[in-house]
Amino acid sequence: GKSQEDFVRFLAMPEEHLGWRGDFLPKKGESTEQKKHRKEVWLENQQFIDEWNRLFFSLGDTKKDFIDLIGDNDFSIEKYDKIENPLHKRLFIHYFTHTNFLKALLLNNESGVFMAKYIREEFPLMYKRMVEYIAGGKLPYSMIAGPMKMFKEDFVKDVLGQLDFDALEEPFALNNLIKSQKALHLHIFPLELVRCLYMYNGVGLLDEDEKRKIVLSIKKLDERKTRKLLLSHFEGFKKAVIEAISADEVGADYIIKQVEEQLDDVYKQMTIWDEGI
Repeated sequence: GKSQEDFVRFLAMPEEHLGWRGDFLPKKGESTEQKKHRKEVWLENQQFIDEWNRLFFSLGDTKKDFIDLIGDNDFSIEKYDKIENPLHKRLFIHYFTHTNFLKALLLNNESGVFMAKYIREEFPLMYKRMVEYIAGGKLPYSMIAGPMKMFKEDFVKDVLGQLDFDALEEPFALNNLIKSQKALHLHIFPLELVRCLYMYNGVGLLDEDEKRKIVLSIKKLDERKTRKLLLSHFEGFKKAVIEAISADEVGADYIIKQVEEQLDDVYKQMTIWDEGI
């Protein structure tokens, strides 16, 4: 830093934020698209630094108290829960590891609500980063229980909005959403239906227009329309799966029987509560 105050501020800054400082520099051999993406991430990182600085510069007479608070490098959920100063509480959130960040949203008290409001309303970029981390990672499903419980429909919509619906295999995050919703005894959306879409992708069943309609209904969490659209293509899906099983293969009759039983389960997923469709 250029001054004693800067030196103290940089020492107090979260290590991750500290590593994000510096100018954006081009890299040899990177494509225009790679550079663009890296620049977008860099700009977001600068927003995190700016937000932390904004809060830190607002500490006023409580700066020493905050520095004493973080001086032991204990950034636990228990410690966060005991903080009474709202400004200190906001700053402390920036020090959480990914694991503690997600777990803190499970706090069933004012501290949990405070954090949810901060990342959703005051500094939504933090919420965006959380959703991207969950959608792109392979986390234990229990780790996403906090945001699902806190943000419910909005959270499910936002994670679904990050998924690649053109993929032939379902993303890891989808299985996490299914398990977490079940563990919390919530019914936000029958996410097994999204799994059916990936099954359809696997046999190349849908044209782009039909897929677009199904994806749109999923992103809107429109359960009835999603069931209707999937069901309208089920017979074609069943036919494609059965045809893929070689009739000359040893034990083919047994395999077909087992597959048909599994297909019946898929059909039931689509037709539950289908009265009036």
